Amino acid sequence: MVKGRPLSTHQVYEIVVALVGAVLLVQAFPVLGRDLCLALALLALLQAAASWATIPLPFGTASVDTAALLASVVLYHAGTAVWLGALGTVIGNGLLKRGRRPMAMVFNVAQKAISIAVSARVYRWAGGNLGSDFHFDFTSSLAMLAFVAAFYVVNNLLVVTNFSLRVGRLNVHAVREALLWDALTYLVTIPFGTLLIVLYRNLGAVTFLVLALPLLLLGHVLVLYRRIGQTNRVLTLVGKLMGVSDRDKLLEGVLEAARTITDCQTVGISLLDEKTDTLVLKASCEGVERRSSPGDVIPLGGGGLQVRVAVTGQGALVYDTWKERRVRPELPVEGTGRSLLVAPLKTGERVLGTICLASHYSHAYNQNHLRLVTLLATQAAVILENSRLYQELEHAASTDQLTGLYNHRYFYQRLDEDFAAAHRDGGQVSLILADLDHFKDYNDTYGHMFGDEVLRQVGEVLRREVGQRGIAARYGGEEFVVLTPLAVDAAVKLAEDIRQAVENHCFEYKGAKIAGVTISSGIASFPSQAKDQRSLLEGADQALYEAAKQAGRNRVAIYVPPPHLPDSTLIPPHSDKLTWE
Repeated sequence: MVKGRPLSTHQVYEIVVALVGAVLLVQAFPVLGRDLCLALALLALLQAAASWATIPLPFGTASVDTAALLASVVLYHAGTAVWLGALGTVIGNGLLKRGRRPMAMVFNVAQKAISIAVSARVYRWAGGNLGSDFHFDFTSSLAMLAFVAAFYVVNNLLVVTNFSLRVGRLNVHAVREALLWDALTYLVTIPFGTLLIVLYRNLGAVTFLVLALPLLLLGHVLVLYRRIGQTNRVLTLVGKLMGVSDRDKLLEGVLEAARTITDCQTVGISLLDEKTDTLVLKASCEGVERRSSPGDVIPLGGGGLQVRVAVTGQGALVYDTWKERRVRPELPVEGTGRSLLVAPLKTGERVLGTICLASHYSHAYNQNHLRLVTLLATQAAVILENSRLYQELEHAASTDQLTGLYNHRYFYQRLDEDFAAAHRDGGQVSLILADLDHFKDYNDTYGHMFGDEVLRQVGEVLRREVGQRGIAARYGGEEFVVLTPLAVDAAVKLAEDIRQAVENHCFEYKGAKIAGVTISSGIASFPSQAKDQRSLLEGADQALYEAAKQAGRNRVAIYVPPPHLPDSTLIPPHSDKLTWE
């Protein structure tokens, strides 16, 4: 019980398995002699190395752990093998792979002890011989095959039951994939176990260890050489992303780089939203088990491995999610695999988000994978931050500081681009030039601070009303301009929506309200009413000041080219008096 709460079914199951394993270890304790101690020390080191050193393969990892256990059973009987398996698990999967919760470590030891005890009995039942009586023949081959099959069934049954009780459901697809791959990796058990038995019996413990040292050293050198090559590969992939300024393209590039490095099935990038204290999934490459859509939100207070990494800024590695409580199966990406790797997107001490990799297979990632992905994530975070700063500068250069609309410079840039597109595609460009009515009176009567507030709120109205129908910019002073690909009639509808929205808007400043703020607009369109940018602007200006303003303001007017007079107003006059509340 924890703080008065009853134990869960999962916790009870772990305790029962741990107790059974403890009983087996007590019963199997070997009688130690000098020769046996030396042999046990060597076999324990071999077992630990087998548990720790997994062999990376395209869709998971293989290990000679079971082969070492088989050799231990044949050479020194089941009791000794049970203790060797326990010691190897503690060292290889505990001390050398930190981050495991204590109860998970105890469960792993008990799980291994139970699997060995049952498999050893099956081996003896199938006619397998022990110690000096062992000879490699057809009968012994069948007995070893029976050992492997029993170990496979018992070990996976214990693990799958543990995982299903912990998450409250049985993920059939993940279990099927994991069992299939485990079955393939167990194929190395009999030939490698036989090789260990023959070498150990013929060479002796000390000679076997002396011969193994150069091989271990060579293997270490090859690992270092491989890591240098992998690091260079990551830096090459990062170099290709250096020139990318668009955030979405950058994130897609990082996803592909992560998949290239690790061959993961699923990977997602979540960015930290400091306003809402959440991680938001921005990009993902999905596996076949579950689909996560960009926009999925993970609250920072909800727990989970990705949250832990985002808060601490430290990467995390989970070899088997079925044995880890830190994992939240309901979260995007995090709930899609049996192995997880999460690295922080971090610049200095600031965490921008996380990159999470998932695989359907246990022990698919190791510390080297974590190192490579962390290197990728760190470099990607720098590029991402530089991209953000660049976009902010670009936005500031094209935006009016007071209203938040585009500025005069950006408007002319878009005007050129839209005209070029209209000429190329046979399209049209309509321009709405708008001006606040009697704006000078607001400044003179209520002060320039109030006038600025009116301009700011008009900018909000314009941005909301224009939406996806075009772009809105501050043209200068109290003048605004809207550039749209709409035809004349649709542009008139848009201008009228803006006029009504401004008229109905309640302008507030320091608790006071003012009504009666209105806006007048003039409209011109290419190619029906203007032949180029200059005539388009002049036409809209003429419709605004010689038609809408002259006819009483608070209205929309369309430019009518000569020989017609530009006096066609669409909206009847409205009162332009100001009323103060």
